[in-house]
Amino acid sequence: MWIKQITVHHCRIIQQAQLNFFPRFNIILGDNGSGKSSLLEALCILSRGRSYRSSRINEVITHHADSILCNAKIKQDNSDKLLSVGIQKNNKQTQIRINQQNIKNQAELSKATPITIIHPDSVNLITGGPSLRRAFIDWIAFYQNPDFYQHWKQYKRILRQRNICLRDPSQRYALPYWTEQLIALQQPLHQYRIAALKELNNNIKKIQHGLWDGAKLDIELSTGFPSDVDINDTNALQAIYQQRLDNDIKSHKTFYGIHRSELKISINGVIASQVVSRGQLKILSILLLIAQSASASTNEQEKGIIAIDDLTAELDDNNRQRLIDLLIKTKQQLIMTTTPQGMEGINLNSIEKTMFHVKHGEFESI
Repeated sequence: MWIKQITVHHCRIIQQAQLNFFPRFNIILGDNGSGKSSLLEALCILSRGRSYRSSRINEVITHHADSILCNAKIKQDNSDKLLSVGIQKNNKQTQIRINQQNIKNQAELSKATPITIIHPDSVNLITGGPSLRRAFIDWIAFYQNPDFYQHWKQYKRILRQRNICLRDPSQRYALPYWTEQLIALQQPLHQYRIAALKELNNNIKKIQHGLWDGAKLDIELSTGFPSDVDINDTNALQAIYQQRLDNDIKSHKTFYGIHRSELKISINGVIASQVVSRGQLKILSILLLIAQSASASTNEQEKGIIAIDDLTAELDDNNRQRLIDLLIKTKQQLIMTTTPQGMEGINLNSIEKTMFHVKHGEFESI
């Protein structure tokens, strides 16, 4: 799977741009502030409905424009047909189309555009809060299992209803019902995540030697319950919710559950964020995200797309070249932004590629 053409309107500095991509390696060269990251923001909005740089869509839309528009034509290697996808978005509404058909939810568009975005703040995957790591593993589960999304949506709705009961005494009568419903979804959602983690670990082992030699990388997933509570034991879960009830009512929220699970990333038995440098954090986060992209695909034709913003920053020449070599071996479409200085010392002579130069939001094929 690869993006053959992308069209962007009104994304930050980009007024209008259309780029024809190569199936494998695409390099976007430009100085800082030229519009490189804005292109990747548009890709992120296409794939996930939001930017990786801002939660407010108004900050992404070009000044004086009404909305952002991103369209793409996607090619699958086993098909001669192009899939046409697009999203138009402002702070009031979102319009999504796939093959000229209106689509109601972002999930369908995300399924069609499995784009992994790697950017300078991706190190927060390791240093940030647990919610980022839960989203990381859930992204894999979403693409791996068609039932995950509906179960996840249902869980969010039930959790919200239970928390309403905790806050509002007049709704407290419904608490046993929503607690029972919440318990019923703990085990299946945890199993989706366990399956995703297994595939992630398999792919990490395949690529780790290319980026992270001489260290033991471990990733463990907690259940969101005390370690001595079996998530498969309904009676044990009912007991822990009953024991916690008074505290939950006081805090107005459900303390235990898979919404509180944690993905623990360790190097040689120590939490990674405590022992690695800034440069190593970048390498490790890229390693995890490359493995995430590989884990999301169930066959060769469904391999996703990897887009990397400011790839070579904070890396020495040796790690830059090793990373490029590893990315090439993934056999996925790569869209990489960098400055001209960031390409110094990298050998790309034998690599088939398309290169673009961007200045003031305008792109030119080199």
